[in-house]
This record gives sequence, structure tokens and C-alpha cells, in this order.
Amino acid sequence: MSKFDDLIGKRYEQNGRGPETFDCYGICMEVCKRIGINLPEFESLLNEARLFKKVEKPVMGDLILMNTDEHHVGVMVSSNEMIHTSSQFGSVNKIKINHPWVQQRITGYYRWTTRS
Repeated sequence: MSKFDDLIGKRYEQNGRGPETFDCYGICMEVCKRIGINLPEFESLLNEARLFKKVEKPVMGDLILMNTDEHHVGVMVSSNEMIHTSSQFGSVNKIKINHPWVQQRITGYYRWTTRS
């Protein structure tokens, strides 16, 4: 059992920041908070974007950006799994990053450079 298992199945809601509903960035914020990384609110993200560094080998807490019908982001919870949610899926789920759905959409992995 991982420290994130209680998040699986939580309902998707646009602008959801928990504890019962999350959007894709809200779930990233929650996972990162649990491992000591404090991401900024999405509204201030544009001003803080320079603090994300593109990485080739993601680790727990790195964000994975994907190209879907809308911009989408998930968060790495191990070296080969991520947690994400979207209106398409309806709830928070965990998926391996080598899954075809993920592989077809990855645009990059990013690390928040001001980790605590």
C-alpha cells in the first residue's frame, strides 16, 4: 500500500483541490504536498514556469505533461507510474507511463526546482 492509495477513485472536478474532488493539477499538488514539494496554485504557474526544469528520467514528484484535447498533467509516484485525473476518466487513477495511452501523449517530464 502506498501513501497515495487513498486518492485513487476520488472524483474529478474542474478546479478541484481536494480532499474529495481533484482536477489534474489539483491531484499533482496533493501528491507533491505529501512528499514535501509545494507547487504553486495554477493561476501563478505562468509566472513560476521558469522554475520547472525539463528532465529525461523522471522521479517521484516530477510532473508529466501530456497533449490531449486539453492540456493535461500527471505526477510521477514511482519510476514507472503516475497518478492523474481528468474529465475523460472521471476519477483519480494510477497508470504505468509505458501504457500506450500515456506514451502517445507525453510531451515531457518536468521537475519543480524549488523542492523543499
